[in-house]
Amino acid sequence: MCDAVVFHGGSGSARAALAMSSPQLCLLQAAHQFLNAPAAARAAGGLAIYVDEVDAADVAPGTQRLLEDSCYRKTRRRLAEQTGCMPSDDEVALVL
Repeated sequence: MCDAVVFHGGSGSARAALAMSSPQLCLLQAAHQFLNAPAAARAAGGLAIYVDEVDAADVAPGTQRLLEDSCYRKTRRRLAEQTGCMPSDDEVALVL
């Protein structure tokens, strides 16, 4: 488990962050990342920054916000409860 995930916003990483109930700071570049990050933000589970609008100095304040803002802590608990009830990837694969 980790306190926050800073990543490119891809589906696999987003799923892993959700499974760990970790807030997400998505550094958006291309493709489906533009769909994943707004979904995380709507659920109060993350923030998104467009790579072409950011430099390294912008990452730290975004991460700090995820760690300190009470809405993200509350969301982390809610996500942990919800994802704890979900089947694992292996269980879903058996059904498919």
